[in-house]
Amino acid sequence: MRWENEIIFSLLGPNGAGKSTTINILATLLKPTSGKAMVKGHDVVKEPAKVRQSIGIVFQDPSLDDQLTAMENLDIHGRLYHIPKEERKKRIVEVLEMVELHDRADSIVKNIFWRNEKKTGNSEGIDA
Repeated sequence: MRWENEIIFSLLGPNGAGKSTTINILATLLKPTSGKAMVKGHDVVKEPAKVRQSIGIVFQDPSLDDQLTAMENLDIHGRLYHIPKEERKKRIVEVLEMVELHDRADSIVKNIFWRNEKKTGNSEGIDA
C-alpha cells in the first residue's frame, strides 16, 4: 500500500483480513513477521519513535478517561507523543475550537454528551 502525505484513511474488510494487524504494525505496536513497513520514510521496526511522532490514530472506541476534563485528556495524549508544553497548549486550544468544544474544555468528559465525547476522541488523532 502507498499513500500520499497528510491523508486520512480507513481500512475495510471482513473479519480476519488483517486490518487490525496492519494498523498495529503501522502504529509500531506490533512487529511485522515478514516484509518491511515504512511510515513517512521511517521504518516501523528501526525508527518507531519517529513513526509515532508522524502519525495520529483514532480508535473505534474513545480512549478517554471519563473522570478527567476534555483538556486534561488531550494533554495526556499530547504528552504521550512528547509534544512540548507550549506547542501542546496551542494545539489543544486549536483542536477544541475545531470540534466546537472550546466552551467545554474544563468539563469532565462523563458530563459531556456522547456526541461531544466522540468529537473529543476524534481530536486525539488531530492532536498528535
